[in-house]
Amino acid sequence: MKKLLAFILIIITLSVGLNAQSGNQFRERVKTLKKVKMLEHLDLSTEKADQLILEFNSIEDRMEDANRLLKEAVKSLEAKIKESENDAEKAKLSADQLRELSNDVKQKTEALLNLQKQKMEEFEKILDDFEFAKFIIFEHKFREELEKRLSNRKRKSTREKRRRSEY
Repeated sequence: MKKLLAFILIIITLSVGLNAQSGNQFRERVKTLKKVKMLEHLDLSTEKADQLILEFNSIEDRMEDANRLLKEAVKSLEAKIKESENDAEKAKLSADQLRELSNDVKQKTEALLNLQKQKMEEFEKILDDFEFAKFIIFEHKFREELEKRLSNRKRKSTREKRRRSEY
């Protein structure tokens, strides 16, 4: 059952085209890949894998929402800063607004961190000590590998653009 689930998740992941992906498609592809790799790495029973995936989906969805709200709050703060830089008088008038927007970013950051903590606590309830330790290692390595691959992809894209502009 576990291998069938992993196979289905891999097929879904591969079915999403690499070219011209929207942000949502890319996020879903990464989320699916993360689930597959996590299940492979942890090698859980079917029952535990089902529990973990249900909790994973629930928390990850809430974390995506919290992250989106945080990004919106940062954009609002950035817009207010740019507005204030352009007009000295507005800068004086908007100090309270800047403080309010900064506090909003702080609160949204804290909410995201609380969800991360909740995720760890819920996974710790589902997994035994050894599996939980493996999960912690997986989380860090997956994030590092994803960042590395995205960075390499960006560098490769930049090099290709330079080559095209040379011709």
